[in-house]
Amino acid sequence: MMNERLERLQHVHERVTAAEKLRGSGQLDKAAAILVPLSEKYPDCWGVIYTLALVRYDQRDFPTACSLLVKADFLNPDDALTLAMLGRTCLALRDMWRAERYISAAVTLDPQDVAVRLAVAARLQAEGQNDLAVEAFRAILAICPDDLDMAIGLATCLRASGQVAEAAAVLDRLVSRNRLVVLQELARLPYGISTVDLVAEAAKFPRPDDPSRHEVETALAFVCAEVLHKAGRTTEACAAIRDANLRVLAGTGFDAARHRKGTRTAQVELAADLARLPIAEPDPAVPISLFVLGTSRSGKTTLEGLLTSHPSVYAGGENHYLSAAVSASLQAAGFLPETNLACLPIQLQDEFRRRYWLAWRRRAGVAKVFVTTAPGFIHQAARLAAILPNVRFALIDRNADDVRFRMLMKRYANGYLFASDAVAARDHIESYARLADLLAEARPGMVHRISYESMIADPEATRAGFLGFLGLSHAGLAPAPQLPDDRGASAHYATLLAGR
Repeated sequence: MMNERLERLQHVHERVTAAEKLRGSGQLDKAAAILVPLSEKYPDCWGVIYTLALVRYDQRDFPTACSLLVKADFLNPDDALTLAMLGRTCLALRDMWRAERYISAAVTLDPQDVAVRLAVAARLQAEGQNDLAVEAFRAILAICPDDLDMAIGLATCLRASGQVAEAAAVLDRLVSRNRLVVLQELARLPYGISTVDLVAEAAKFPRPDDPSRHEVETALAFVCAEVLHKAGRTTEACAAIRDANLRVLAGTGFDAARHRKGTRTAQVELAADLARLPIAEPDPAVPISLFVLGTSRSGKTTLEGLLTSHPSVYAGGENHYLSAAVSASLQAAGFLPETNLACLPIQLQDEFRRRYWLAWRRRAGVAKVFVTTAPGFIHQAARLAAILPNVRFALIDRNADDVRFRMLMKRYANGYLFASDAVAARDHIESYARLADLLAEARPGMVHRISYESMIADPEATRAGFLGFLGLSHAGLAPAPQLPDDRGASAHYATLLAGR
């Protein structure tokens, strides 16, 4: 009997080790194929659950990774490795408050552990403290000079802090390691900075012999599209962009007509909500919630960066605070979890507001304006204005062809299939503009609308106009920062945008 137990222990250990090796080589589906049956057979084995969580994290299935890590923490309490990974997963889910809590607990347990130090560096990176993150990654690499993830983290932070030449040098040394993320990071750099021929590297990059092959080839197609576009090789870039997006749509059954019908329904629903719902009374005791609304690739993040050059404005990005507050309020009252305000009963609105503001205060302290940039909130705009006091909306428009082109150039993690179809993307942009028109007409005192092009042309005037709209002083501020200029990005791509 004892021998059978020992053999079982050894067998599970060997299988987990094999799965970890597959994960390390990027063969995530094969690793999961080993771990999922083990997790069902041995649900209380920390090693199985933790390693499966790492695989799901690498597959960007962050909600599943988080659930697995919470279970791993229960199975093996006070483990710095688990807590550090929980913190990184919460960062990926944009839950900054929980991320900080888990990472701080990991630091308390083992501040010198490499995984813990990586989590600290990742937190600094997520907070936009790129210079500090660079130093944190450098310190880790001094201990583990061959650690690929640390080197990639360093390169990413160097790029974000403007040190693109050093970022390229770090990444160039990693190309031989055959990690897709290295090529993706190199493609984000200005053309000519790297010494690597990315198109050639993409052509010889090893393709896995499993279901992940399609995703790898799709990602490589986007790498080639980005590089060819930056190199001015327009004809080849068109072919690469078309190939990349056809791969995205392959096998999805995407129906452009159905998507178009859905956009019309959204317009009818928003118009009805704006006509029916009241506006919440102002409350000087709570901060302004500023929702920056525009299609994907319209310049929302650029506008957010401009506004947060004021010390009283906090950048929240595409955070989940509002959705999490809706879900938590419903579940605390015994309801099923939902994230849309339309599902929130009137009797739970006070609880929702309490949770929403608590989440913001934990993150932003005494900031007077909280910024959220998730584009989907335009569908809930009327409800936001009815339930939350001091809501404001920043609407940003951009040349539709430039937006479509940038959509086609981006590999979205999930959803947004319309963005891979030039005609469906045009329909989406036109529908979003009509939603913005409805909101601006129905709530004029709550809306400030600009164009991307005017913001780039005169960031100082754009910032001054918004600060006045938000009731903040412009006095004593440093000059507005220089903004990246992507106007006219779609020039020379008329054939692609016509869907031909």
